[in-house]
Amino acid sequence: MTRRMTLLVLAIVGLMVLVVTVSPPRTAQRGTAGPSSTPGALLSDPDEFDVTATLSADGDASPQTIEATLGDDVEIVVEGEGPGRVALTGLQSDVFETGLPARFTLMAETPGTYPLLVDDERQIGTLTIR
Repeated sequence: MTRRMTLLVLAIVGLMVLVVTVSPPRTAQRGTAGPSSTPGALLSDPDEFDVTATLSADGDASPQTIEATLGDDVEIVVEGEGPGRVALTGLQSDVFETGLPARFTLMAETPGTYPLLVDDERQIGTLTIR
């Protein structure tokens, strides 16, 4: 008798697993608690950057300030003519060429002010992390 009961229980559990796996997820009914459909409530793409900026390494460009808060994912692209080197002082450095920009991607972890210098002499911008 116990053997038949065990097989019956296993068959019922197996059917329940099959039904849960195949059935579509429930949607919230009007007037019931459920996820909000407002645009602000949607999750953002985890691959997107919180702060993005494109700067020019050319001599006539004015310096820009890029502001980020702790925890932000930051992307800075530096475009310019000819080969050159750009440094995010204290964090990273990269090279650029005509048509191949330098790209900095980082997480804002340490508060401070970080100048962007071209060829270690001319400042084209500042990254400020608060």
